[in-house]
Amino acid sequence: MTFNLFDLHSKTDVPRSWIWVEIRSEILRKKYLKALEKSTQKVLATEIAKNLFCGLSTIEKHLIRLKSECTSIPLPVLIELCTLLDISSRTANTWMLNLFSNPDKTGKKIKAMKKCSHTFAKIVGAFLADGYMQKERYTYRLKLTDGEETSVKAFESWIRVTFGISGRVYYCRQNNMWYCWFTSKIIGRYFENIFDIKPGAKSSIVKKPELIRTREQERAFVLGFLMFDGGVKTSGMVAVTSKSKMIIDDIEKILKKNCINVKKTYSPVKDAFLLESRSGRDKEQLKKWLRYFEPGTRKHKALQFFIDGSYLERGELQEIFPIHYRARVSISLIHSILQKKSGTVEDIVSVLKKKDIFVSKNTLYKYLYLLNKAKLVNKSPRAPVIYSIG
Repeated sequence: MTFNLFDLHSKTDVPRSWIWVEIRSEILRKKYLKALEKSTQKVLATEIAKNLFCGLSTIEKHLIRLKSECTSIPLPVLIELCTLLDISSRTANTWMLNLFSNPDKTGKKIKAMKKCSHTFAKIVGAFLADGYMQKERYTYRLKLTDGEETSVKAFESWIRVTFGISGRVYYCRQNNMWYCWFTSKIIGRYFENIFDIKPGAKSSIVKKPELIRTREQERAFVLGFLMFDGGVKTSGMVAVTSKSKMIIDDIEKILKKNCINVKKTYSPVKDAFLLESRSGRDKEQLKKWLRYFEPGTRKHKALQFFIDGSYLERGELQEIFPIHYRARVSISLIHSILQKKSGTVEDIVSVLKKKDIFVSKNTLYKYLYLLNKAKLVNKSPRAPVIYSIG
């Protein structure tokens, strides 16, 4: 489905904040010159100025340029001209090349996206998961926040590929989070006016936008959402959480279309809905889930690990399953304990207690499962189960 780029304009916009369009204007010029055979420039300019609540001279200077060579024009002026010259928005869409705002200041050209591409659908899914949009006087400030460096940098690359602009990516040590910030009236309007994503908090009301329709768009949308609100557990289970039942229902339907088995629950404690894979060890099911994580990201590597079960170095395994920034126990620590002496889970618990690190046996079993799967630790076949290296 093709977007109507006329929807990027709002009637509340004033001339200094208008969105501009870079266009191929030959057809528009011919139709305008033909209209001047029956009317005058002043009459047409007066009509447009009245509809846009702006000065006559503002409109006349744009119409004068249109007579000769005009490569850019304010979007609201183009809209009014198309109405007067009986040109459909669909036709005008085909002329549009780039969009920009504040042309006399620091406005950056943005690709005029006319359809929801695969990457655009990923952007929308990611933004609904962990994005925030704030409307300012003439523009929008947008940010995406996550603890995963690879995910945030992937999102920034999607923005760059889709719109041709870069976001500011940085790490905040205080809360151990990664941020991607960018300011763009045009992208903000795409979100608000085309995809119906409103500024401000939205965690409990998000849902799949109506314009995400094809199977390819739906898959890309879920990939974007899972990149930020989804994850791969140390058991191999894939899970996604949200406060919005609508988005969980939407994702469940999409996954089931692709023959992925899931279970859905609600947590009163977290006031959130959970969608989870039926198993962390069914490789055929995990291969289907793999299509919903971006290659090169940590989560994709983690899921690939459970599918392949290949040998990894300790550092590689620790990178895929990193220590939580508040935790004191890690894969590397457990491995180093076993390097000194083999033992049971109880033995490892005792060693950790001497270091004033208190951890449950269940937590240790998760780490030992990963170490064993990566072929870094051996596990005896009979009770009592002894874990060893070499």
